[in-house]
Formats: sequence, C-alpha cells, structure tokens
Amino acid sequence: MDVIWNLTRACPWDCAICCVSGFHVCNTTEHIIQSAQKEKGKELTLAEKLTVLKILADKDFEIDFSGGDPLYYDEDFRVVEQATRWLPAEKLVLV
Repeated sequence: MDVIWNLTRACPWDCAICCVSGFHVCNTTEHIIQSAQKEKGKELTLAEKLTVLKILADKDFEIDFSGGDPLYYDEDFRVVEQATRWLPAEKLVLV
C-alpha cells in the first residue's frame, strides 16, 4: 500500500496548482507559525511524526513524503532520515 504523507502544511511558495490547504511561511514567520499550528493540533510534533513513521514502517507501507514543503522544517529532515533507516529506498519517495 502507498501512503502520501503531508509532513507539514507550511510552505514558502505560493503555487497556484497546490492541492494542499497550506499556509505561507517565510524566514521571519516560520517559528511563530509552526508553534501556533502545533498548539492548535494542526501540526504533529517531531515525536508524533516519528510514532506515525514507526507504525507505517512496521506495516511495510510505501511512503510518499509531501506537504506543504516536506523539507521546510529541520525536524522533517529527521523524519525522512529515520525513514531511510527503517525502510528500503524503493519504499520512499519525496514529492
């Protein structure tokens, strides 16, 4: 089974064709917006993301990482890095 996982809704781009209800961030607003979204329960914490990843890896799902911008936040690099340890390369896609 293939899972498309939007790691975040945050994105520095304003693409007209975007299919995600994302929110625009920039260098001056990124931490404020990330904190506010997590407090509202609209973004997962790093620990929650790693828990989800472990569940998906244990089920041997193929994961397409997407977003917003799936590598905008440093913590999302850690999630993808951990995924490379738990799953073979052919099970991972970064969109």
